[in-house]
Formats: sequence, structure tokens, C-alpha cells
Amino acid sequence: MDPTLKFLLYAVLALAVGKMIWEWLTKDVSRWITDDLWGLMHVVESVRCLRHTSPSRRRPPSAARPQESV
Repeated sequence: MDPTLKFLLYAVLALAVGKMIWEWLTKDVSRWITDDLWGLMHVVESVRCLRHTSPSRRRPPSAARPQESV
């Protein structure tokens, strides 16, 4: 194959692959980081807050002190 055509073929292929990678990085990866990962961190934080305020984890006042026998 002619060296000039070979160079053009590789240049076009490199540009096509570069464009695909650029679109993947700028659209998909950025959306994954901003939406999905941020959403996951928000869910984890919400679960932590719920654990701290969950009534099932608190003792009722009667269980805090021993009951006296009469």
C-alpha cells in the first residue's frame, strides 16, 4: 500500500478512536461521576442519618433503669 494512503488511513482511524474516547469521557463518565456517584453518596449519608435517629436503636425509658420488685 502507498505510504501516503497508509498514513491517511491510520490518521482517520486515530481520529475516530480519539473522538469516541473523548465523547465517552465527556458524556458518560462525567454523568456517572456527577449523577450516579453523587446519588450513591447521598443514599449512604441518608442511611447513616436514619441509623442515628432510628427509634428501633433507642432504648425505651423503662429499659434504661432496672425495674424494682415489690
